[in-house]
Amino acid sequence: MAVDEDTQYEYISNVVDKKLEYTRDALKLYIQSFTLIVGGSIWLNTQIPQNSTSRGQYTALSNVIVILLLWVTGVVVFEALRSWYRFRQKMAEFDATPYKIPKPSRPWWGAETAMLLGMICSTILFLLYNPFSL
Repeated sequence: MAVDEDTQYEYISNVVDKKLEYTRDALKLYIQSFTLIVGGSIWLNTQIPQNSTSRGQYTALSNVIVILLLWVTGVVVFEALRSWYRFRQKMAEFDATPYKIPKPSRPWWGAETAMLLGMICSTILFLLYNPFSL
């Protein structure tokens, strides 16, 4: 049984939309969690005395949490991008339409790369200017 072109187009569009949604959700998770960590660190920093011995523990803990957040959300963004690329490769490989789907180019400079770079830069800035270590 053959699949008509409209059904195939709808399926491909749904798959691509889902992969983009994973990426957006990961970035949203990073922004919300990062904002919470930074805000919480600033607030907690104002609540504890400057000479408190717990400041070193809070510095280490907040640094580890931010690095872990970067790692988890970065993997989700990278995997969504890799999954999309592999999906497009397979679509081009098994294409039976007269239009011939082109093989995908490597998306190195796309929005996902910008997201990852932004996440990495914000993490580095937090590590350098952690409220507990200032």
